Amino acid sequence: MNQIPIGRVRARALVPLGVRMTAAVLFASALPATVAASSATTAHRSWSDYLPRVVGRTCSITFPPQLSGSGSNVTTVSGSAVSTLTSVQSTARGTVFTFGDKVKIRQTSNSPAYKPLLAPISSTQTLAYLLLKNGTVEAPLENQLSLQHEVSYRGHLLFPSIAEMKSGISDVSTLHFALSPLSSTGVAEFELLTKGHVKTVMGVESMRISGDLRQSITTPSGTFHNVVGLRESITNFRVENAINAQVATALDSAVLKDSGVNTTTIWYAPGRGAVSMWTVSSTGKTTIEDSHCAG
Repeated sequence: MNQIPIGRVRARALVPLGVRMTAAVLFASALPATVAASSATTAHRSWSDYLPRVVGRTCSITFPPQLSGSGSNVTTVSGSAVSTLTSVQSTARGTVFTFGDKVKIRQTSNSPAYKPLLAPISSTQTLAYLLLKNGTVEAPLENQLSLQHEVSYRGHLLFPSIAEMKSGISDVSTLHFALSPLSSTGVAEFELLTKGHVKTVMGVESMRISGDLRQSITTPSGTFHNVVGLRESITNFRVENAINAQVATALDSAVLKDSGVNTTTIWYAPGRGAVSMWTVSSTGKTTIEDSHCAG
C-alpha cells in the first residue's frame, strides 16, 4: 500500500472540497448606485440587507489565475462569470432569490497528461437561494468542472443569521460528494484507491460556516462598508469507498490537516451580495474571486 499515490489524490481533492468555487460565491448582484451608497451606513442587521432585490441586475466576477502543482506538473486556472438576478419570490418558508449564471474557465498546463484537456470550459446554471424566516439562508451547491477533475454534490450550505454571527454561533452542513479525475493518469491513481477499482471517490464532509462582521474591506473593485464574511472550514471528511481502512484514514486525515491551515472567506456587502472571496494560509492572503456589479 506504500505505493498508492495518496498525496497526489489529496491535492486533487483539496480544490473542490476545501477551497471550492461554490455557488455561494456567485450569489451576487447590485442595487442602483444611490441605494448602494446609502446602504453603506447600515449596521449589520439581517441577511435581507445584504441580498440584492433588483431583478435584472448583473455582476461580472473575475477568477484571478491560480497555480497548483510544481516542476513538470503545474496547472494554471483562471476565468470569469456573469451572474444575473432573475427573480425574487415569497414562499411559505421565506424568500427565494434565483440567479442565472454563465461561467467561463480558462486553463493551461505544462503536464502532458492534462494538455489534451485544455479547451476552455463554459457552463450555465440556475441557482436558487432561500432566505428563511428565522434569518438563516439555504444556499445551493453546483457541480464543479476543472482541468483535473469533476465533482458533484448533494446537500446545501446553511448560512447562520446575522444575529447568530453576533453571538458567535455557526452552522454546520453535511454534504455528499463524488470526485472523478478527467485524465488517464488521474483515473489510474483513483482506481488504486477505491473499492472495485472505480474512477470516482465518494464520501461525506461536514462544512462549518461562521461569520466575520467588519466595518469595511478593500477589494480590487473598491471599498465596501459593514460587510459580512462567511468563513468555511471542514470539520469532518470521510471517504466512503476507499479500498481499505488504511487508505480511508490516510485520505481523511490529510484533507482535514490541510483544511486546518487554509481558511476561505466569502464577503458580502449591503445590497450587493458577494463582492470577494479570500483564502488565507501560512503564505498570506490570496483573492480567489472579485465581483464588480452593474450600477
